[in-house]
Parts: sequence; C-alpha cells; structure tokens
Amino acid sequence: MAVWAIAWAGSKPVASLSDGLLARHIGIKVTGVLLALPAMLPIVVLIALLVLVFAIQRWNPHGSRLSSQRERLTSQEWFQRTEQKMTATAAPTESVAKASINA
Repeated sequence: MAVWAIAWAGSKPVASLSDGLLARHIGIKVTGVLLALPAMLPIVVLIALLVLVFAIQRWNPHGSRLSSQRERLTSQEWFQRTEQKMTATAAPTESVAKASINA
C-alpha cells in the first residue's frame, strides 16, 4: 500500500501540469468534460446495456430471419446474465419481533 501511495503522489505533478496545459489550450470547461469522461464511461455502458436488453425483450420480429437473430441475441451469456440481474428479487429479510402495545 505504501508503494501505491508513493506512486500516486509521484504522478500528481505530472497530472497537474497536463491539466493546466489542456485547460490553457482548449478551455476549462472542455478540459473538465474531457477529464470526467473516463469516470462516466461505466455508467453509460450500464445504461446502454439495460436499454439494449429492454429493447430485445420487447422486440417481436415477424420474419424467420429476424426471429433467428433474436434467438441468437437472447442466447448470449451477457444477455441472460443482465436479464437475470434485472429480474432478481431481494431475499426476504427477517422482521423484528412484534411486541404488543398496551395502550
């Protein structure tokens, strides 16, 4: 862990200089967006995956060629895992013991 901390601290000046150079040449707002993109990428991928699975679930093709494409898509492991996680319900939890309330 100490080696990681030293490596991180050693890269800070380089990151700071590149930050400043980018901001000077392309603007502060564009630099902010550009540096935020790697953090936003996983969220965008997850949302796109959910939208894709919903679209495939609702897709009702009429041709045999389109039906076989839908079957191919729904048989993919990524589709089945995403669909399973979307429809999974939380495990029931134990409730707190009920105490009688005498008013």
